[in-house]
Amino acid sequence: MISSFYLKNCVFFDELNIEFNNSLVVFTGPSGAGKTVLLDAILSAFALKPTKADISEVCISRHNIIKQEFDINKDDFCIKKLENPNVKHYLNSMKISKKELKSFSSSFIRFINHKDSGEFDNSSLVEFLDTIIKTKDTNHHKIIFDYEQTFQTLKFKQKELKELKNDEQDIEEKIDFLKYEINQIGEEDIKPDELNELRSIKKGFAQKEIISEAITDASSTIYDFHKIDKMLSKMGEDAEFFTQAGLKIQTLIENFTQRVENIDENDIEKLIDKIELLSKLEKKYGSLEQANIQQNIKKQKLESLENMTFDITILEKNIKKLEIQINNTAKILTTNRTKYLKQLKQNINSYLNKLYMNPIELSISNKPIDKDGQDILNITLNNTKLANISSGEQNRLKLSLLCAKAKYNLKDNVSLFLDEIDANLSGKESEALSAVLKELSKNYQIFAISHQPQLSSMADKHILVYKQNNTSHIKILNKNERIDEIARIISGQNITTQAKQFATKLLEINL
Repeated sequence: MISSFYLKNCVFFDELNIEFNNSLVVFTGPSGAGKTVLLDAILSAFALKPTKADISEVCISRHNIIKQEFDINKDDFCIKKLENPNVKHYLNSMKISKKELKSFSSSFIRFINHKDSGEFDNSSLVEFLDTIIKTKDTNHHKIIFDYEQTFQTLKFKQKELKELKNDEQDIEEKIDFLKYEINQIGEEDIKPDELNELRSIKKGFAQKEIISEAITDASSTIYDFHKIDKMLSKMGEDAEFFTQAGLKIQTLIENFTQRVENIDENDIEKLIDKIELLSKLEKKYGSLEQANIQQNIKKQKLESLENMTFDITILEKNIKKLEIQINNTAKILTTNRTKYLKQLKQNINSYLNKLYMNPIELSISNKPIDKDGQDILNITLNNTKLANISSGEQNRLKLSLLCAKAKYNLKDNVSLFLDEIDANLSGKESEALSAVLKELSKNYQIFAISHQPQLSSMADKHILVYKQNNTSHIKILNKNERIDEIARIISGQNITTQAKQFATKLLEINL
Protein backbone atom coordinates (compact mmCIF):
# COMPACT_ATOMS: atom_id res chain seq x y z
CA MET A 1 0.00 0.00 0.00
CA ILE A 2 0.97 3.68 -0.32
CA SER A 3 2.25 4.73 3.09
CA SER A 4 3.26 8.34 2.36
CA PHE A 5 3.37 11.01 -0.34
CA TYR A 6 5.57 14.12 -0.67
CA LEU A 7 4.92 16.90 -3.19
CA LYS A 8 6.74 20.13 -3.99
CA ASN A 9 5.82 22.94 -6.40
CA CYS A 10 2.91 21.37 -8.24
CA VAL A 11 0.38 23.78 -9.81
CA PHE A 12 -1.40 25.31 -6.74
CA PHE A 13 0.55 23.28 -4.14
CA ASP A 14 3.80 24.65 -2.70
CA GLU A 15 4.67 21.66 -0.53
CA LEU A 16 2.91 18.86 1.33
CA ASN A 17 3.81 15.67 3.11
CA ILE A 18 1.09 13.21 4.06
CA GLU A 19 0.88 9.69 5.47
CA PHE A 20 -1.77 7.11 4.59
CA ASN A 21 -3.02 3.81 5.97
CA ASN A 22 -4.57 0.75 4.38
CA SER A 23 -8.13 2.01 4.27
CA LEU A 24 -10.65 4.34 2.62
CA VAL A 25 -9.14 7.80 2.06
CA VAL A 26 -11.57 10.48 0.86
CA PHE A 27 -10.67 13.94 -0.46
CA THR A 28 -13.28 16.67 -0.32
CA GLY A 29 -13.25 20.43 -0.75
CA PRO A 30 -14.70 23.26 -2.84
CA SER A 31 -14.51 23.08 -6.63
CA GLY A 32 -11.15 24.31 -7.92
CA ALA A 33 -9.37 23.71 -4.63
CA GLY A 34 -7.01 21.16 -6.23
CA LYS A 35 -8.44 17.74 -5.38
CA THR A 36 -7.98 16.32 -8.88
CA VAL A 37 -4.55 17.98 -9.13
CA LEU A 38 -3.52 16.21 -5.91
CA LEU A 39 -4.86 12.82 -7.04
CA ASP A 40 -3.18 13.21 -10.44
CA ALA A 41 0.08 14.23 -8.75
CA ILE A 42 0.13 10.98 -6.78
CA LEU A 43 -0.54 9.01 -9.97
CA SER A 44 2.12 11.07 -11.77
CA ALA A 45 4.75 9.76 -9.33
CA PHE A 46 3.90 6.29 -10.67
CA ALA A 47 4.21 7.57 -14.29
CA LEU A 48 0.46 7.04 -14.74
CA LYS A 49 -0.51 10.73 -15.15
CA PRO A 50 1.29 13.70 -16.77
CA THR A 51 1.24 16.22 -13.87
CA LYS A 52 4.10 18.71 -13.47
CA ALA A 53 5.88 18.99 -10.11
CA ASP A 54 9.45 19.72 -9.05
CA ILE A 55 9.41 16.73 -6.71
CA SER A 56 6.86 13.99 -6.10
CA GLU A 57 7.66 10.91 -4.05
CA VAL A 58 5.61 7.94 -2.86
CA CYS A 59 6.65 5.26 -0.41
CA ILE A 60 5.19 1.74 -0.55
CA SER A 61 4.94 -0.62 2.42
CA ARG A 62 3.23 -3.90 3.33
CA HIS A 63 3.32 -5.39 -0.14
CA ASN A 64 4.28 -8.61 -1.93
CA ILE A 65 6.09 -6.96 -4.86
CA ILE A 66 9.44 -8.37 -5.96
CA LYS A 67 11.74 -6.65 -8.45
CA GLN A 68 15.28 -7.88 -7.85
CA GLU A 69 17.06 -5.50 -10.24
CA PHE A 70 15.85 -2.58 -8.09
CA ASP A 71 16.47 -4.32 -4.76
CA ILE A 72 12.74 -4.69 -4.04
CA ASN A 73 12.03 -7.79 -2.03
CA LYS A 74 8.99 -7.26 0.23
CA ASP A 75 10.72 -4.38 2.05
CA ASP A 76 9.48 -0.79 1.93
CA PHE A 77 10.53 1.09 -1.20
CA CYS A 78 10.13 4.58 -2.66
CA ILE A 79 9.41 6.01 -6.10
CA LYS A 80 10.53 9.54 -6.89
CA LYS A 81 9.95 11.89 -9.82
CA LEU A 82 12.14 14.98 -10.33
CA GLU A 83 11.38 17.66 -12.91
CA ASN A 84 13.98 20.42 -13.22
CA PRO A 85 13.57 20.91 -16.14
CA ASN A 86 13.75 17.37 -17.54
CA VAL A 87 11.69 14.59 -15.96
CA LYS A 88 13.62 11.82 -14.22
CA HIS A 89 12.13 8.81 -12.47
CA TYR A 90 13.78 6.82 -9.68
CA LEU A 91 12.84 3.49 -8.14
CA ASN A 92 14.64 2.83 -4.87
CA SER A 93 17.11 5.62 -5.76
CA MET A 94 17.93 3.89 -9.07
CA LYS A 95 17.03 5.57 -12.35
CA ILE A 96 14.19 3.97 -14.30
CA SER A 97 12.54 4.87 -17.60
CA LYS A 98 9.00 6.24 -17.61
CA LYS A 99 7.81 3.32 -19.74
CA GLU A 100 9.27 0.70 -17.40
CA LEU A 101 7.96 2.50 -14.30
CA LYS A 102 4.47 2.75 -15.80
CA SER A 103 4.46 -0.98 -16.56
CA PHE A 104 5.74 -1.78 -13.04
CA SER A 105 3.25 0.55 -11.29
CA SER A 106 0.27 -0.73 -13.25
CA SER A 107 0.55 -4.05 -11.43
CA PHE A 108 -0.45 -2.52 -8.08
CA ILE A 109 -1.99 0.92 -8.85
CA ARG A 110 -5.41 1.12 -10.51
CA PHE A 111 -7.15 4.31 -11.63
CA ILE A 112 -10.85 3.55 -12.04
CA ASN A 113 -12.42 5.70 -14.72
CA HIS A 114 -14.66 5.17 -17.73
CA LYS A 115 -11.65 5.08 -20.08
CA ASP A 116 -10.01 2.18 -18.22
CA SER A 117 -11.44 -1.17 -19.33
CA GLY A 118 -8.83 -3.35 -17.62
CA GLU A 119 -11.34 -4.99 -15.28
CA PHE A 120 -13.38 -6.13 -18.29
CA ASP A 121 -10.37 -7.55 -20.11
CA ASN A 122 -11.25 -11.06 -21.25
CA SER A 123 -8.14 -12.62 -19.67
CA SER A 124 -9.03 -11.02 -16.34
CA LEU A 125 -12.64 -12.26 -16.51
CA VAL A 126 -11.58 -15.78 -17.53
CA GLU A 127 -9.03 -15.88 -14.69
CA PHE A 128 -11.77 -14.90 -12.22
CA LEU A 129 -14.13 -17.57 -13.56
CA ASP A 130 -11.36 -20.19 -13.35
CA THR A 131 -10.69 -19.17 -9.73
CA ILE A 132 -14.35 -19.82 -8.88
CA ILE A 133 -14.23 -23.20 -10.64
CA LYS A 134 -11.09 -24.23 -8.71
CA THR A 135 -12.99 -23.83 -5.43
CA LYS A 136 -15.60 -26.31 -6.72
CA ASP A 137 -13.57 -28.65 -8.93
CA THR A 138 -10.08 -29.59 -7.69
CA ASN A 139 -9.18 -31.11 -11.07
CA HIS A 140 -9.66 -27.78 -12.87
CA HIS A 141 -6.30 -26.51 -11.66
CA LYS A 142 -4.50 -29.44 -13.32
CA ILE A 143 -6.48 -28.96 -16.57
CA ILE A 144 -5.40 -25.30 -16.73
CA PHE A 145 -1.79 -26.20 -15.91
CA ASP A 146 -1.70 -28.87 -18.64
CA TYR A 147 -3.30 -26.45 -21.12
CA GLU A 148 -0.80 -23.68 -20.37
CA GLN A 149 2.17 -26.04 -20.67
CA THR A 150 0.89 -27.45 -23.97
CA PHE A 151 0.14 -23.96 -25.30
CA GLN A 152 3.66 -22.74 -24.47
CA THR A 153 5.18 -25.79 -26.18
CA LEU A 154 2.94 -25.29 -29.22
CA LYS A 155 3.89 -21.59 -29.51
CA PHE A 156 7.59 -22.44 -29.22
CA LYS A 157 7.40 -25.12 -31.91
CA GLN A 158 5.30 -22.90 -34.20
CA LYS A 159 7.92 -20.18 -33.87
CA GLU A 160 10.66 -22.72 -34.56
CA LEU A 161 8.81 -23.96 -37.66
CA LYS A 162 8.25 -20.42 -38.91
CA GLU A 163 11.96 -19.68 -38.64
CA LEU A 164 12.82 -22.90 -40.47
CA LYS A 165 10.24 -22.15 -43.17
CA ASN A 166 11.67 -18.67 -43.62
CA ASP A 167 15.12 -20.20 -44.01
CA GLU A 168 13.94 -23.09 -46.19
CA GLN A 169 14.69 -21.40 -49.54
CA ASP A 170 18.05 -20.25 -48.21
CA ILE A 171 18.73 -23.80 -47.02
CA GLU A 172 18.00 -25.23 -50.48
CA GLU A 173 20.35 -22.70 -52.06
CA LYS A 174 23.09 -23.60 -49.56
CA ILE A 175 22.58 -27.32 -50.24
CA ASP A 176 22.93 -26.78 -54.00
CA PHE A 177 26.05 -24.66 -53.54
CA LEU A 178 27.69 -27.18 -51.19
CA LYS A 179 26.96 -30.01 -53.61
CA TYR A 180 28.59 -27.98 -56.38
CA GLU A 181 31.71 -27.31 -54.30
CA ILE A 182 31.96 -30.93 -53.17
CA ASN A 183 31.61 -32.08 -56.77
CA GLN A 184 34.41 -29.71 -57.79
CA ILE A 185 36.81 -31.21 -55.30
CA GLY A 186 35.63 -34.74 -56.05
CA GLU A 187 34.26 -37.50 -53.87
CA GLU A 188 37.62 -39.24 -53.29
CA ASP A 189 40.37 -37.75 -51.15
CA ILE A 190 43.24 -36.08 -53.06
CA LYS A 191 46.72 -37.55 -52.55
CA PRO A 192 49.12 -34.94 -51.15
CA ASP A 193 51.68 -35.51 -53.99
CA GLU A 194 49.10 -36.14 -56.74
CA LEU A 195 49.61 -32.77 -58.43
CA ASN A 196 53.39 -33.25 -58.69
CA GLU A 197 52.90 -36.75 -60.12
CA LEU A 198 50.48 -35.47 -62.78
CA ARG A 199 52.80 -32.59 -63.68
CA SER A 200 55.64 -35.11 -64.04
CA ILE A 201 53.54 -37.29 -66.37
CA LYS A 202 52.56 -34.23 -68.44
CA LYS A 203 56.17 -33.14 -68.70
CA GLY A 204 57.27 -36.66 -69.67
CA PHE A 205 54.59 -36.93 -72.38
CA ALA A 206 55.56 -33.50 -73.80
CA GLN A 207 59.23 -34.60 -74.07
CA LYS A 208 58.43 -38.18 -75.03
CA GLU A 209 60.30 -38.12 -78.40
CA ILE A 210 63.39 -36.38 -77.06
CA ILE A 211 63.65 -38.65 -74.03
CA SER A 212 63.04 -41.76 -76.15
CA GLU A 213 65.90 -40.76 -78.49
CA ALA A 214 68.16 -40.16 -75.51
CA ILE A 215 67.28 -43.58 -74.10
CA THR A 216 68.05 -45.15 -77.49
CA ASP A 217 71.41 -43.35 -77.69
CA ALA A 218 72.32 -44.51 -74.18
CA SER A 219 71.10 -48.07 -74.64
CA SER A 220 74.39 -49.48 -75.93
CA THR A 221 76.24 -47.97 -72.98
CA ILE A 222 73.67 -49.22 -70.50
CA TYR A 223 73.73 -52.73 -71.94
CA ASP A 224 77.57 -52.78 -71.64
CA PHE A 225 77.46 -52.04 -67.90
CA HIS A 226 78.11 -55.69 -67.19
CA LYS A 227 81.54 -55.31 -68.87
CA ILE A 228 82.44 -52.52 -66.44
CA ASP A 229 81.23 -54.66 -63.57
CA LYS A 230 83.40 -57.54 -64.81
CA MET A 231 86.40 -55.23 -65.13
CA LEU A 232 86.03 -53.94 -61.58
CA SER A 233 85.76 -57.50 -60.26
CA LYS A 234 89.06 -58.50 -61.95
CA MET A 235 90.66 -55.42 -60.43
CA GLY A 236 89.53 -56.60 -57.04
CA GLU A 237 87.31 -53.52 -56.52
CA ASP A 238 83.75 -53.48 -55.09
CA ALA A 239 81.37 -53.15 -58.01
CA GLU A 240 78.15 -53.11 -55.95
CA PHE A 241 77.56 -49.34 -56.21
CA PHE A 242 77.91 -49.52 -59.98
CA THR A 243 75.53 -52.49 -60.18
CA GLN A 244 72.90 -50.57 -58.13
CA ALA A 245 73.28 -47.50 -60.35
CA GLY A 246 72.66 -49.65 -63.42
CA LEU A 247 69.53 -51.15 -61.87
CA LYS A 248 68.25 -47.70 -60.89
CA ILE A 249 68.70 -46.41 -64.43
CA GLN A 250 66.82 -49.38 -65.84
CA THR A 251 63.97 -48.86 -63.36
CA LEU A 252 63.65 -45.18 -64.30
CA ILE A 253 63.52 -46.03 -67.98
CA GLU A 254 60.86 -48.70 -67.42
CA ASN A 255 58.69 -46.33 -65.28
CA PHE A 256 58.90 -43.60 -67.89
CA THR A 257 57.98 -46.01 -70.64
CA GLN A 258 54.96 -47.30 -68.66
CA ARG A 259 53.70 -43.77 -67.96
CA VAL A 260 53.84 -42.41 -71.45
CA GLU A 261 53.46 -45.39 -73.74
CA ASN A 262 49.79 -46.03 -72.77
CA ILE A 263 48.68 -42.40 -72.85
CA ASP A 264 46.73 -41.24 -75.91
CA GLU A 265 45.50 -37.74 -76.85
CA ASN A 266 42.22 -38.12 -74.92
CA ASP A 267 44.06 -39.18 -71.78
CA ILE A 268 46.40 -36.22 -71.94
CA GLU A 269 43.42 -33.82 -72.18
CA LYS A 270 41.89 -35.33 -69.04
CA LEU A 271 45.27 -35.15 -67.34
CA ILE A 272 45.62 -31.45 -68.21
CA ASP A 273 42.08 -30.78 -66.90
CA LYS A 274 42.90 -32.57 -63.65
CA ILE A 275 46.13 -30.60 -63.24
CA GLU A 276 44.19 -27.36 -63.83
CA LEU A 277 41.54 -28.33 -61.24
CA LEU A 278 44.08 -29.36 -58.60
CA SER A 279 46.06 -26.16 -59.24
CA LYS A 280 42.92 -24.08 -58.61
CA LEU A 281 42.14 -26.03 -55.44
CA GLU A 282 45.71 -25.57 -54.22
CA LYS A 283 45.48 -21.85 -54.88
CA LYS A 284 41.99 -21.55 -53.26
CA TYR A 285 42.69 -23.55 -50.10
CA GLY A 286 46.46 -23.06 -49.74
CA SER A 287 47.29 -26.74 -50.17
CA LEU A 288 45.72 -30.00 -51.32
CA GLU A 289 45.78 -31.25 -47.73
CA GLN A 290 43.62 -28.23 -46.74
CA ALA A 291 41.32 -28.93 -49.71
CA ASN A 292 40.72 -32.41 -48.28
CA ILE A 293 39.91 -30.91 -44.85
CA GLN A 294 37.45 -28.42 -46.39
CA GLN A 295 35.86 -31.21 -48.40
CA ASN A 296 35.06 -33.12 -45.20
CA ILE A 297 33.71 -29.95 -43.53
CA LYS A 298 31.44 -29.26 -46.50
CA LYS A 299 30.13 -32.83 -46.44
CA GLN A 300 29.27 -32.43 -42.74
CA LYS A 301 27.49 -29.12 -43.43
CA LEU A 302 25.57 -30.70 -46.29
CA GLU A 303 24.43 -33.55 -44.07
CA SER A 304 23.32 -31.07 -41.38
CA LEU A 305 21.32 -28.96 -43.86
CA GLU A 306 19.69 -32.04 -45.37
CA ASN A 307 18.70 -33.07 -41.83
CA MET A 308 17.06 -29.65 -41.35
CA THR A 309 14.65 -30.30 -44.20
CA PHE A 310 13.85 -33.58 -42.47
CA ASP A 311 13.37 -31.67 -39.16
CA ILE A 312 10.66 -29.52 -40.78
CA THR A 313 8.62 -32.62 -41.58
CA ILE A 314 9.02 -33.98 -38.03
CA LEU A 315 8.19 -30.56 -36.54
CA GLU A 316 5.01 -30.27 -38.60
CA LYS A 317 3.86 -33.68 -37.35
CA ASN A 318 4.57 -32.70 -33.71
CA ILE A 319 2.68 -29.42 -34.10
CA LYS A 320 -0.30 -31.27 -35.52
CA LYS A 321 -0.37 -33.56 -32.47
CA LEU A 322 -0.10 -30.59 -30.09
CA GLU A 323 -2.93 -28.75 -31.89
CA ILE A 324 -5.21 -31.77 -31.48
CA GLN A 325 -4.23 -32.04 -27.81
CA ILE A 326 -4.80 -28.35 -27.07
CA ASN A 327 -8.13 -28.27 -28.92
CA ASN A 328 -9.36 -31.18 -26.82
CA THR A 329 -8.22 -29.49 -23.57
CA ALA A 330 -9.77 -26.17 -24.64
CA LYS A 331 -13.12 -27.93 -25.10
CA ILE A 332 -12.89 -29.32 -21.56
CA LEU A 333 -12.18 -25.81 -20.25
CA THR A 334 -15.20 -24.47 -22.16
CA THR A 335 -17.42 -27.17 -20.66
CA ASN A 336 -16.26 -26.33 -17.12
CA ARG A 337 -16.56 -22.58 -17.66
CA THR A 338 -20.05 -22.89 -19.10
CA LYS A 339 -21.09 -24.98 -16.10
CA TYR A 340 -19.96 -22.36 -13.55
CA LEU A 341 -20.75 -19.20 -15.56
CA LYS A 342 -23.96 -18.72 -13.59
CA GLN A 343 -22.05 -18.55 -10.30
CA LEU A 344 -19.78 -15.81 -11.66
CA LYS A 345 -22.84 -13.85 -12.76
CA GLN A 346 -24.47 -14.25 -9.35
CA ASN A 347 -21.33 -13.02 -7.58
CA ILE A 348 -21.24 -9.81 -9.65
CA ASN A 349 -25.00 -9.27 -9.59
CA SER A 350 -25.13 -9.51 -5.79
CA TYR A 351 -23.10 -6.27 -5.64
CA LEU A 352 -24.92 -4.64 -8.54
CA ASN A 353 -28.12 -5.24 -6.61
CA LYS A 354 -26.66 -3.36 -3.64
CA LEU A 355 -25.91 -0.47 -6.02
CA TYR A 356 -29.50 -0.44 -7.30
CA MET A 357 -28.42 -1.57 -10.76
CA ASN A 358 -30.02 -4.16 -12.97
CA PRO A 359 -28.25 -7.53 -13.24
CA ILE A 360 -25.81 -8.29 -16.01
CA GLU A 361 -26.07 -11.17 -18.45
CA LEU A 362 -23.05 -13.37 -19.19
CA SER A 363 -22.48 -15.64 -22.16
CA ILE A 364 -19.57 -17.57 -23.66
CA SER A 365 -18.58 -17.49 -27.31
CA ASN A 366 -15.63 -18.96 -29.18
CA LYS A 367 -12.50 -17.25 -30.45
CA PRO A 368 -9.21 -18.46 -31.94
CA ILE A 369 -7.26 -20.36 -29.31
CA ASP A 370 -4.84 -18.32 -27.20
CA LYS A 371 -3.18 -18.63 -23.78
CA ASP A 372 -6.59 -18.56 -22.04
CA GLY A 373 -8.34 -21.09 -24.24
CA GLN A 374 -11.06 -20.55 -26.83
CA ASP A 375 -13.59 -18.66 -24.70
CA ILE A 376 -14.79 -15.05 -24.77
CA LEU A 377 -16.93 -13.91 -21.84
CA ASN A 378 -19.57 -11.47 -23.10
CA ILE A 379 -21.16 -9.03 -20.63
CA THR A 380 -24.35 -7.11 -21.37
CA LEU A 381 -26.35 -4.75 -19.14
CA ASN A 382 -29.96 -4.07 -20.07
CA ASN A 383 -29.27 -5.81 -23.40
CA THR A 384 -26.51 -3.26 -24.05
CA LYS A 385 -22.85 -4.03 -24.68
CA LEU A 386 -20.32 -2.64 -22.21
CA ALA A 387 -18.95 -0.17 -24.74
CA ASN A 388 -22.34 1.52 -24.95
CA ILE A 389 -23.34 1.84 -21.27
CA SER A 390 -22.83 5.09 -19.36
CA SER A 391 -19.56 5.91 -17.59
CA GLY A 392 -21.34 5.84 -14.22
CA GLU A 393 -22.72 2.38 -14.90
CA GLN A 394 -19.29 1.21 -16.06
CA ASN A 395 -17.64 2.46 -12.88
CA ARG A 396 -20.20 0.80 -10.59
CA LEU A 397 -19.92 -2.43 -12.59
CA LYS A 398 -16.13 -2.32 -12.13
CA LEU A 399 -16.57 -1.88 -8.39
CA SER A 400 -18.96 -4.83 -8.27
CA LEU A 401 -16.42 -6.94 -10.12
CA LEU A 402 -13.62 -5.86 -7.75
CA CYS A 403 -15.78 -6.70 -4.72
CA ALA A 404 -16.62 -10.11 -6.16
CA LYS A 405 -12.90 -10.77 -6.78
CA ALA A 406 -12.00 -9.70 -3.26
CA LYS A 407 -14.13 -12.56 -1.91
CA TYR A 408 -11.71 -14.93 -3.67
CA ASN A 409 -8.62 -12.98 -2.56
CA LEU A 410 -7.86 -11.74 -6.10
CA LYS A 411 -6.71 -8.29 -5.03
CA ASP A 412 -2.88 -8.40 -5.34
CA ASN A 413 -2.41 -5.54 -2.82
CA VAL A 414 -3.80 -3.02 -5.27
CA SER A 415 -4.40 0.66 -4.48
CA LEU A 416 -7.50 2.08 -6.19
CA PHE A 417 -7.93 5.71 -7.28
CA LEU A 418 -11.48 6.98 -7.87
CA ASP A 419 -12.25 10.46 -9.16
CA GLU A 420 -15.82 11.56 -8.31
CA ILE A 421 -17.19 8.06 -8.72
CA ASP A 422 -20.32 9.13 -6.80
CA ALA A 423 -21.05 12.11 -9.08
CA ASN A 424 -24.63 12.47 -10.40
CA LEU A 425 -26.00 9.77 -8.09
CA SER A 426 -29.14 10.06 -5.98
CA GLY A 427 -28.81 9.97 -2.21
CA LYS A 428 -29.91 6.34 -2.11
CA GLU A 429 -27.49 5.34 -4.87
CA SER A 430 -24.66 7.29 -3.26
CA GLU A 431 -25.26 5.60 0.08
CA ALA A 432 -25.22 2.17 -1.54
CA LEU A 433 -22.02 2.98 -3.45
CA SER A 434 -20.35 4.22 -0.27
CA ALA A 435 -21.25 1.01 1.55
CA VAL A 436 -19.72 -1.07 -1.26
CA LEU A 437 -16.53 1.02 -1.22
CA LYS A 438 -16.32 0.66 2.55
CA GLU A 439 -16.53 -3.11 2.18
CA LEU A 440 -14.00 -3.04 -0.65
CA SER A 441 -11.55 -1.04 1.50
CA LYS A 442 -11.10 -4.13 3.68
CA ASN A 443 -9.17 -5.64 0.76
CA TYR A 444 -7.95 -2.59 -1.17
CA GLN A 445 -6.45 0.77 -0.28
CA ILE A 446 -8.85 3.31 -1.79
CA PHE A 447 -8.31 6.98 -2.66
CA ALA A 448 -11.52 8.76 -3.71
CA ILE A 449 -12.60 12.31 -4.53
CA SER A 450 -16.17 12.89 -3.42
CA HIS A 451 -18.81 15.63 -3.56
CA GLN A 452 -21.36 13.54 -1.65
CA PRO A 453 -21.89 13.37 2.13
CA GLN A 454 -22.43 9.59 2.21
CA LEU A 455 -18.95 8.58 1.01
CA SER A 456 -17.26 11.36 2.99
CA SER A 457 -18.90 10.12 6.20
CA MET A 458 -17.55 6.57 5.68
CA ALA A 459 -13.90 7.60 5.17
CA ASP A 460 -11.26 6.18 7.46
CA LYS A 461 -9.16 9.26 6.65
CA HIS A 462 -10.98 12.40 5.57
CA ILE A 463 -8.73 15.00 3.91
CA LEU A 464 -9.92 18.49 3.12
CA VAL A 465 -8.34 20.23 0.13
CA TYR A 466 -8.74 24.02 0.26
CA LYS A 467 -7.23 27.20 -1.17
CA GLN A 468 -5.78 30.10 0.75
CA ASN A 469 -4.13 33.08 -0.99
CA ASN A 470 -4.27 31.15 -4.31
CA THR A 471 -2.27 28.29 -2.80
CA SER A 472 -3.74 24.83 -2.23
CA HIS A 473 -3.44 23.15 1.16
CA ILE A 474 -4.61 19.93 2.79
CA LYS A 475 -5.91 19.18 6.24
CA ILE A 476 -6.69 15.85 7.88
CA LEU A 477 -10.03 16.45 9.59
CA ASN A 478 -11.03 15.43 13.09
CA LYS A 479 -14.61 14.49 13.96
CA ASN A 480 -15.94 18.02 14.50
CA GLU A 481 -14.19 19.32 11.39
CA ARG A 482 -15.65 16.45 9.40
CA ILE A 483 -19.15 17.41 10.58
CA ASP A 484 -18.58 20.96 9.31
CA GLU A 485 -17.18 19.77 5.96
CA ILE A 486 -19.99 17.24 5.37
CA ALA A 487 -22.53 19.92 6.28
CA ARG A 488 -20.90 22.23 3.72
CA ILE A 489 -21.20 19.49 1.08
CA ILE A 490 -24.92 19.19 1.93
CA SER A 491 -25.93 22.85 2.08
CA GLY A 492 -23.09 24.83 0.48
CA GLN A 493 -20.98 27.59 2.06
CA ASN A 494 -23.90 28.80 4.20
CA ILE A 495 -24.17 25.83 6.53
CA THR A 496 -27.65 25.26 7.92
CA THR A 497 -28.58 23.69 11.25
CA GLN A 498 -30.39 20.87 9.45
CA ALA A 499 -27.28 20.12 7.35
CA LYS A 500 -25.11 19.98 10.45
CA GLN A 501 -27.58 17.68 12.20
CA PHE A 502 -27.68 15.37 9.17
CA ALA A 503 -23.86 15.35 8.95
CA THR A 504 -23.62 14.46 12.64
CA LYS A 505 -26.10 11.64 12.18
CA LEU A 506 -24.20 10.27 9.15
CA LEU A 507 -20.93 10.17 11.07
CA GLU A 508 -22.55 8.50 14.08
CA ILE A 509 -23.96 5.79 11.81
CA ASN A 510 -20.78 5.20 9.81
CA LEU A 511 -17.97 5.61 12.34
